[in-house]
Amino acid sequence: MNERRPRDGDLEAELDDDFLDDFYWNVIDRYRVRDELGMISYAYATIGVTYNEALLAEAGYDTFPETWSEFRDDLEGIQAETDVDYPLVEEGSGTTAAWIWYPWVAANGGDIMNEDRTECIAASEENVEALEFFQELREAELVGTLEEVGAETKWSILNQEQAAMVTGGGWVPGTTKDQYPDFYEQVGVARPPRPDDGEYGNLVFGAGYAVSANSDHVDLSVDLVQYMLGDGLLPYLEAGVAQPIRQYHTDQLDLYDEDERFQPFLDANDDRLIDWQWGPHSQEIFNELYPQIEGVIHGEVDAREALETAQQRVNDNVLDG
Repeated sequence: MNERRPRDGDLEAELDDDFLDDFYWNVIDRYRVRDELGMISYAYATIGVTYNEALLAEAGYDTFPETWSEFRDDLEGIQAETDVDYPLVEEGSGTTAAWIWYPWVAANGGDIMNEDRTECIAASEENVEALEFFQELREAELVGTLEEVGAETKWSILNQEQAAMVTGGGWVPGTTKDQYPDFYEQVGVARPPRPDDGEYGNLVFGAGYAVSANSDHVDLSVDLVQYMLGDGLLPYLEAGVAQPIRQYHTDQLDLYDEDERFQPFLDANDDRLIDWQWGPHSQEIFNELYPQIEGVIHGEVDAREALETAQQRVNDNVLDG
């Protein structure tokens, strides 16, 4: 939790300081656009790698790799020493395609938009380097897709040992625990690996509440925000699907003390964070970026060309259109 920087002019200004003081502001601040808070988040999620500890052990590894080079070495070892179809499986389409790429971008110092969300910078060298690394893994058949494995969910893939690891938020271990309790005993969760000479990073995204600046019912909106951030949210947070945005909630939960698998998701808020909420043009930016990422996954375009195309289309057609 970092220190809150006082601001006014948005919903934050309507809330009591005592109520706001125990927020994880490094997460909340990712929802600022031009210095105004566009959303009060009541929960958030980060990305972790959920993996089969037994398969890693079969390949000779007793810990999860920390760096990109170690990660590739381990994927190659798993591919050589086990019967999995692919060491790592990702979605092949949609907004979650190559989800692990976002933490790599963050760890590598990159982002999709500049700080005030006025320019797309998707084709930065930091981003290209991260996506090229993913493309290399894909071309080496170290990364598969749900479609190629013939499965609908990542937790079923892990349970059936069609992959050694998958990416996603806390819902991946949470659903695995619920649906496959016996298999869950051999499940581990780790941060996505970092660049060899870099720090950890992550993607943060959340569920929250926003209100129009023209609303005649700001007082009711404030009441709703306070309700959503009260004790009524605790059962939802106890499932581990998302992380609490308040230190108060963290202190009330037994989950993080009782099940170490969920701790990496919470620890990630100390890393360099990026987000995928870019103001009123977010959906249009998605529509330009994700077809290009899918093209990389399916071998139709190389990483640099994909990101240069996305950057050009966002800047020319979305932001200047």
